[in-house]
This record gives sequence, structure tokens and C-alpha cells, in this order.
Amino acid sequence: MKSAPDYYVFSKWSDAPNYAFGRRNHPGVVPSEDRDAYWRVYEELGDAAKSAFASRADADRFFLRPKQYSKDRGSRGHRPKDLWVSACAKGAELLGYMPQIYAIASERGLEVGFAASIAEDDYFDPEVKQRNRAIVPFINSKLPAPNSDVVSQLDQSLARQGGWNFNRKTRLVRGVPGFNQFRSAAD
Repeated sequence: MKSAPDYYVFSKWSDAPNYAFGRRNHPGVVPSEDRDAYWRVYEELGDAAKSAFASRADADRFFLRPKQYSKDRGSRGHRPKDLWVSACAKGAELLGYMPQIYAIASERGLEVGFAASIAEDDYFDPEVKQRNRAIVPFINSKLPAPNSDVVSQLDQSLARQGGWNFNRKTRLVRGVPGFNQFRSAAD
């Protein structure tokens, strides 16, 4: 990604104070050049996702969902820990925007993957956590069986490509429990 050199902002501002991008009558501490770097990353993620899905024959079955982010206000005045975009099937909003294909840019680099569901500890809203306790088992019940042809074909394709990890959740790094916890999609 062209914006990879801009990923420095994630670590530079990892210990930023609250409202680092500012709030009413307070300008914040993140300078314009760093705001611009965040914005370049955010725009490139969105543009890459749009480009990837625009070329699909079934593009009308999906929608893109970017992180709510403003060049001037950041994430509700705060600096973003990461920036992301996900692609979901139309109707997935009824299932908490799950499952999804996602790309997350952060100080860890760029993570691209598929999440059948999002781990409960990735949400701070207790109502969303409660809602998802009903949704996630339903989603999981709709996934193909581990021994199905589609899962076998997926595992073969991923094995040929190499370099894929099968994590318990998104945003994990090597050495953290749950990173590459499974050997395959079937697992």
C-alpha cells in the first residue's frame, strides 16, 4: 500500500491524551501533517476495498462499511488506534455486520481477513455484547461443515498461497494467545 509509510502515526500517537484531535473550543494535539497521514491511510483502505468489489460480478450483493472517521475530528475527537474497512453482504446489518471481509491498518501493519463473527471483547457497548450473544451462535450454525467440499477447497487454496494465520479473533500478533490458534479453516 502506498500509505504504508504513514503507519508511523499509529505508534507515534499510541499514548495520546483523550481528545487528541480536539473537541469544541479545544484544538487537540495531533498536528495537521499527522492528521493528513491518518487520512491517507483511511482513504487508501476505502479505495482499495471499492476497487476490489467493483470488479466483482456480484458486487451489488455487498456493501462497504468503513470505520467512522473524520480527517478533522478523528474518531469522535480521539486518535484512532487503527483504521479499517469491511465488506458485508447486504442484510448483514441485521446480524451486527457479520460475517465480514476486512482490512485493518494499525501499528501492526495491514491485516486482511475474514471474520465469521467479531469477538465480544472487541465491543465496549454492553447492549451490542448482549445482542451478539444471540447473533453469533446463529451465524455459526449457518457456516459450512468443517468436512464440506467448500471448506476443503478453501483450505487447499490457502495452503497453496501460504502465509495465512487462523486466529481466534482479529487484531492479534504473533506470540499473543489466540494467534494462529487453528491449523486451518476446518479447525
